[in-house]
Amino acid sequence: MGKSKQSKSQKRKGSTPSPSFEQKNKRLPVMSDFQNMQQAVPLNMQQTSPTFMYSNLYQPNTQQQPMQPMQQNPIQTMQQAQPLQNYPLLNNDSTLNDILRRLDQMNTRLKLLDSINDKVDSIDRKVVNLDLNVKKLEERIEVVENSRQFDSESMNSLQKEQKEIKVRNTEEVTELRNAVKALQADHTKSTEDIIDIQCRSMRDNLMFYNIPEGEEENCTEKIGHFMEESMKIEGAKSSIKIERAHRVGRRRRGSHRPIVAKFHSYVDREKVRSASKNLEGSNFGVGQQFPKEVQERRRILIDVMKRERARGNRCSLSVDKLFVNNSLYTGPEVTWQYKTAG
Repeated sequence: MGKSKQSKSQKRKGSTPSPSFEQKNKRLPVMSDFQNMQQAVPLNMQQTSPTFMYSNLYQPNTQQQPMQPMQQNPIQTMQQAQPLQNYPLLNNDSTLNDILRRLDQMNTRLKLLDSINDKVDSIDRKVVNLDLNVKKLEERIEVVENSRQFDSESMNSLQKEQKEIKVRNTEEVTELRNAVKALQADHTKSTEDIIDIQCRSMRDNLMFYNIPEGEEENCTEKIGHFMEESMKIEGAKSSIKIERAHRVGRRRRGSHRPIVAKFHSYVDREKVRSASKNLEGSNFGVGQQFPKEVQERRRILIDVMKRERARGNRCSLSVDKLFVNNSLYTGPEVTWQYKTAG
């Protein structure tokens, strides 16, 4: 057992000792030299890409040369540098390609970062412009709000004034309507008064129809002769006094204008009017004289009187008043006020 232990220990002592940390990292000074050489490359070289530098500086060589110390001149250091055939990390083409690819990627990313930086700067400028525009908009909005507030106050004031004006106008319109109604009532009353006065002025008049008309005739003598001959009134020329008589209306070919005669007394007029029954069956006629308005009313009331008589009612017509069974008729046909003399 003791021999075996000794033999094992001798074998261990006789074997190759394990490399130390410095021996394991023997390539590190070369890497640092490589980095120094890479930094020392001048900028005025014909080609500055990493591929050019790496391909020219580190070509494989079968002859090994001892590593020279770093010179002060970077160009000489690069020319006298030991080839890296014993350093598989740098001698591997795939590793170099990978490094170059990564450098290209870094360059691309740097360019991308520059582009992003430019875009960010542009965005910053736009944001600043937006801030300015927003401030301007806020100022405008404030101006608009103040204007709207002023408009609202003005509108409220206008609405208040409008309500007051509307109230005043309503009162004035009511007063005007009342005034118009009063004027209409006064006008109607005045019209009825005028009609009544006209009727009273015509109270002693009679109208004679279809008496032949001649040239340069004396209507008074013609009416006296007509009363004695056609109406059978004895001594009419001497007993009945006619103040005046004349024809009314326009001349028409083939027709005779009526004659209006004013009697001296209402009694004489009624005597002649009562004798008009003797003219039945002839073309002559005798009737009272009325204003135009009363004539229109009498035409309406005559139609009503015929209707009521057909129903068996007793009717009598006095100027523009119709009495049915001794009661004044006030049906829908009557649209006027009763005031004329009867």
